[in-house]
Amino acid sequence: MEHNRVLRLEHGINFRELGGYENTAGQTIKWQKLLRCGGMSLLTNRDLTYLDNYGLRYDIDLRQANEAEMSPDRYPKNTKYINTSVYPFTDNRRFDHRLKRLIKRMVVDDSFNAQTYAQMITDSHAVKVWQNLFATLLANDQPDQSVLFHCAAGKDRTGGRGCAHYDGPRRPP
Repeated sequence: MEHNRVLRLEHGINFRELGGYENTAGQTIKWQKLLRCGGMSLLTNRDLTYLDNYGLRYDIDLRQANEAEMSPDRYPKNTKYINTSVYPFTDNRRFDHRLKRLIKRMVVDDSFNAQTYAQMITDSHAVKVWQNLFATLLANDQPDQSVLFHCAAGKDRTGGRGCAHYDGPRRPP
């Protein structure tokens, strides 16, 4: 199968293949193992067939239950659906002190978005969600089978910055 960064779906929102990116040690993420997108509710039957043939086997929905109910995912019959929201954050007060230290070390920007992103990687509930996502990814040891994770628009919880043309780091695959 030809490797494309953007999956060509009729009604897929911001679908991206994350395979092919190289880490600092020179190792590469395998193709057809990890996908991200903005939403799954508008997929056509043709899109579902494409994703099934592509090997989509896990749909990890990072939206809250009420978001998932308002726009339920459509996914191939061979795909396991997992709804696990990074929200609500649970650490509250204890978090404030850690967040302020983290933001001062990592970024100059102390806007609401920067604070939310920092909390998304420090809050104990959110950390468990990310651990489960990585456990699912690591357990998916079959060739050409993909794990997909998404939120509502493909920006706030999946790192796509909300840009339809964002292709991730600029390293060649």
